[in-house]
Amino acid sequence: VSQPIYVRGNMDEDIVYSGYNLFEDGTVSSDNYGKTHSTHLYSAKAVDYVNAFDSEKPWFLYLAYQAVHDPMEVGNEDYITGTSCSEISSVGHENSETDYDNRKILCGMMAEVDDGLKSVVLALKSKGVYDNTAIVVFSDNGGIVIHGSINRPLRGEKADYWEGGVRVPGFAAGGYLARALERNGQTAY
Repeated sequence: VSQPIYVRGNMDEDIVYSGYNLFEDGTVSSDNYGKTHSTHLYSAKAVDYVNAFDSEKPWFLYLAYQAVHDPMEVGNEDYITGTSCSEISSVGHENSETDYDNRKILCGMMAEVDDGLKSVVLALKSKGVYDNTAIVVFSDNGGIVIHGSINRPLRGEKADYWEGGVRVPGFAAGGYLARALERNGQTAY
């Protein structure tokens, strides 16, 4: 069930959408009733997919994590307390609009995504198909300051049309990319 949301331009009215969030093969997934955080659930499903596909045929996997979106929560606190995320502090940034308590959570959420992608890469390597795989990672928008994001030096945040709202980092990786770069005299990092 969704939390109340505001439609852009209409802050006077709360809208609550209700229903199931997860579907699998066109039917309501039993995962709607579980306690697994979606980042961990999506990572596990992606690994299951990699392990199940026929590696002799072309395939495509689109993995769209809900993190690092609201609600600001991690599935496992160890991703905050057991990582460098715990060292994030507002000291020296007292006049910043950024919420540094949320920044720790945001960092932990990203650490969970990183760990999930690691599990997918390990599954690809275990299956022996990593060298033929191209991986593209990117965001859909800039971060939100009250959620702990810092989009500097760009101006703006999510929902703004400034660069901080729409310009995002991205990268490509995978064994296929490394081989293609080497064939063209380049080095993969």
